[in-house]
Amino acid sequence: MYLGYVLLNGLVFHFTGKTFRFPLNRTYSESFQTERGVTRALVRAGFRDVRVVENIPLVVTARRG
Repeated sequence: MYLGYVLLNGLVFHFTGKTFRFPLNRTYSESFQTERGVTRALVRAGFRDVRVVENIPLVVTARRG
């Protein structure tokens, strides 16, 4: 059940940029991020020149402003 929540939360983040807490324990919030989702979230937060570093998982560079 928890893995289904993580998958659904990741998809919601990918398409909307929002996440929600686990319904059975409101202290948990977890999701996966796609390149598109992270890029959109950073642009919304005011970053520019967002770039996912190739061949290095989970590394993104961006400029503020």
